[in-house]
Amino acid sequence: MKNLLSLLGCLFLMPFCLHGQATNPKLDSLKRVLAQLAPAGRSFAADTVRVRVLCNMSLLSPDSTSSMQKLQEARKINRNVDWYLGEGYVSSYEGYILLREGYSYHAIDKLQIGLPTAVEAQSAELLGFTYRYLGAAYYTLEDDKLAIEFYEKARQIYASRKGNDFTKYYSIMLSNIGLCYIRFKKYNMAITNYKLAIKNAAPLRDTLMLGWYYSNLGSAYRNNGNLQESIDNLDKAIGLFGENSNQNKALAISEKAQSLLKLNRTNEALQLALAAKKLSENGTPFYRIYILETVYLAHKAVGNTEKALLAFGEWVDLKSKNDEQMRKKSIEGLKASFENQQNEVIIRQKDTEGTRLIIGICILTLVCLSILLGYVTLRKKNSKIEEQKLQIQTINSKLTDFNKTLESKVEERTAELQKALDEIKYAMLKGQTLERERVASELHDHLGSMISGIKYQMQVINPESLTDKEQKVYKNIYAMIGSAYQEVRHISHHMLPEALEKEGLRSALEKLICDINQSRQIDIHLTFDSMVKFDRKVETELYSVCLELFNNILKHANAKTIQVTFRQDGSNTLISLEDDGIGFENSSTTNQGMGLRNISKRLLSINGTIAYKRLSPVGTSTEITLLNTE
Repeated sequence: MKNLLSLLGCLFLMPFCLHGQATNPKLDSLKRVLAQLAPAGRSFAADTVRVRVLCNMSLLSPDSTSSMQKLQEARKINRNVDWYLGEGYVSSYEGYILLREGYSYHAIDKLQIGLPTAVEAQSAELLGFTYRYLGAAYYTLEDDKLAIEFYEKARQIYASRKGNDFTKYYSIMLSNIGLCYIRFKKYNMAITNYKLAIKNAAPLRDTLMLGWYYSNLGSAYRNNGNLQESIDNLDKAIGLFGENSNQNKALAISEKAQSLLKLNRTNEALQLALAAKKLSENGTPFYRIYILETVYLAHKAVGNTEKALLAFGEWVDLKSKNDEQMRKKSIEGLKASFENQQNEVIIRQKDTEGTRLIIGICILTLVCLSILLGYVTLRKKNSKIEEQKLQIQTINSKLTDFNKTLESKVEERTAELQKALDEIKYAMLKGQTLERERVASELHDHLGSMISGIKYQMQVINPESLTDKEQKVYKNIYAMIGSAYQEVRHISHHMLPEALEKEGLRSALEKLICDINQSRQIDIHLTFDSMVKFDRKVETELYSVCLELFNNILKHANAKTIQVTFRQDGSNTLISLEDDGIGFENSSTTNQGMGLRNISKRLLSINGTIAYKRLSPVGTSTEITLLNTE
C-alpha cells in the first residue's frame, strides 16, 4: 500500500503536469491562432485546424467543464466538415479529461472510440496519446497486464520518432512500465526501466521529470533491499525538486524516511517524516495520505505511542475520505457510461424515424409528380391515358414494396437495439454484484484487520497503571472496538452472502433468520411458497430489502415475533411481513428516512411496490407486490 500510493502519484502527475506546464502562454498562443482562422464553414483546411486547436485548448483549460465545452464545440465543427480523423481526436481527448477527473471506466470508453480512427489514419501523435492514456486508465483499475500492453505500444511509437516531445514521452512510458513491474514485484526490471528513463530524459534538462524518475528508482531500490542506493537516488530527487515543487519534494523526503526506518535509523526517519508533513500541509490528499502513514510508522518505531496513535487516526480518516471520493467517481463513471449508451440508442432511433419521414416525403413528391405528369400528358394525348395509368400503378406498387422492406429493416434494427440495451442492463447488474463483493471483501479484509490491529495494540496498555477513571474509559473503548469488529463482520457477511450466490434467496433468508433468532431478542418465521421463483437480480434486491426491514423492526418496533410470507398470486408475487411491535405514526411513512427511501428505490428497479399498514391493537403489516414475475 505504501509503495502503491507513491507510484500512483508519479504515474498521474507526470503526464498531467507535463500538459499543464506553461499553461497560460500556450493557451494564449492557441487563442491567437484561433482568432486568425477564417470563419467556421468557409474552408475545410481552416476548420480542421480549428478542431485541432480546440482539442489542445481543452487540455489547458482550468477545469473539466470548460474543457468539455471546447471539445463539444470541436465535435460540432468536425461533423459539419466530416473530417474522419477529427472525431478520433475529440473522443480521445474526452477520454483524457475524464481520466483526469477520476472517471476511469468512462475514459476507457471514449479512448476506445478514438483508437480505431488513429490506427486507420496511422497518426503517430494521436496513436501515442490514446495508447498512453489507455495504459494510465487500466493502471488505475489495477489491470497491470493491459496497462503494460498499451504503455508498450505507446513506447514503440515514440521510439520510432525524433524530437524532444517524442523523447519525453518515450522516457515517461519507460517509467510507467516500471511502475507496473513494481506492482508485479519485479523490482530488477523496474530498476532497469527507471535507469533507461533517466538516460533518455537527461538531455532534456527537465528537473521535475528527472526528479520523478530518481524518486521512483529510489523506491524500487528500497523494495529490492538496496537501501543505500535507495537513499542516494532519493537525495538526487530531493535536490532536483528544489523549492519549486513542494509536494513532490515532500513525497521524496517521506520515501527516504521509509528507507531510513528499514536501516533502524529511527530518529533521522522521524525528523524527515515530520519535515515532509509540514511541507505538504497545503498539498492534495493523495500526497498527505502517504506522508501521514510514514509519520505514524516513524513515531511507532521511536516508541512515541501516543503520537503514533494520533498520526494513525489522522491517516485513517484522510484515507477513508479519499477512498470514498474515488469510489463515488468510479460509480459515477459507470453510470455516465451507461447513460451515454442509452442516449446513443435514442439518437439512433430518432435518426431512423427522421429517415422514414424523408423517404415518405420523397414518395409523396414522386406520386405528385407522377399525377402532374399524367395530367399534362392527358391534355396533350388522350390516346396515352391508359399507358400513363399503368405507369402510375407500377410506381405505386414499387413504393409499397419499398415501404414494406423498410419497415422490416426498421423492426430488425429496433430488435438489435433492444438486445443491446438488455446486454447493458446485464452488465450493470454484474458490475453491481462485483462491487458488492469487493466492498464486502474490503470491509472484512482491510477494515476488520485494522480494527483487530487497534484492539491488539490496546492490549499492550497495562490497565493497572491507569487511574480508576482512565481504566473505565479504557474498558469502554476496548468494548466498543470489539462491537465495531463484530458489526463489520456482520455487514460484510450479509452484504452479499454466500448462500444467496450458491443456493438462492430462500436459503439465504433462512440462514439470516436463523442467525437473528439465535440472539433470542425476536422470533422470525418464514413461509416460502414453492411456486415463487425469481431471477438473480430480483433475488439480490429482495434480500437487501428484507435485511433493511428486519433491521428497522429490531431497532424501532420493540417486536417479539415477525411472520414473513412469500406467495404467488397469478402472475404477481406477494411478500408480507407482520410484526407485533409498537406500530408507527401515519406521518412516519411519508417522512421517510434513507433506509425506507432505499427500499422504495430497490423495489422500483424490479417493478415492485410497498405499502405499510398499522394493525390493531398492535403491530405493523408491510406488503410488497412484484408485478408480472412469471
